[in-house]
Amino acid sequence: MEQEVKIDPVDQSGAASGATKEDKVSYDSFRKSVEAEKNARKRAQELEQRVQDFERKEMEAKGQYEKLVQQLKEENDRLKTDVKKERETYLWERVTTGIKTEAAKAGCQSPDKLIKLLDKNDFETLQADADGYNLKQESLSALIEKAKKENSFLFSAPSVKIADASPSSRVQTQVSKSLDQMSKEEILAQLRNS
Repeated sequence: MEQEVKIDPVDQSGAASGATKEDKVSYDSFRKSVEAEKNARKRAQELEQRVQDFERKEMEAKGQYEKLVQQLKEENDRLKTDVKKERETYLWERVTTGIKTEAAKAGCQSPDKLIKLLDKNDFETLQADADGYNLKQESLSALIEKAKKENSFLFSAPSVKIADASPSSRVQTQVSKSLDQMSKEEILAQLRNS
């Protein structure tokens, strides 16, 4: 009797025989593709800017100044919003860095957790210098002291100093002498202590 052999059309890739394919990309080709992508992005930005300039000139030529002014106002508002967000981010980084540094000096074990525990009123107590970017040391120290009282579990306790001496060093060691080297008083004192 002959048996019928069925061939699976899906399994003709050689995977059943143990052959595997690996995608290998050389570093040079990867670097070239990344550089090409950067150049393409730069070129796309340049073309986008040229299209915007062209549209503006076309609107000016057609007398659509109102629409052009509206577009410029929208772009200006967007840029102002972006600048405001960047400034807030920068100020937040400055404030948190100052608090973390001062808290670490005061013995805080986890300055990040301390910042999370502070509320809006705590941050409002901080005062900045005239330039608006540096915190005044007095207000920062006051905030850390308040936080130390409220969140004492985050701060390490001051270490207790223990005298560096063993109990036996406090007791005077008596050198044993032979009886012929001792005086009468020393012999009597030795007898009383024993």
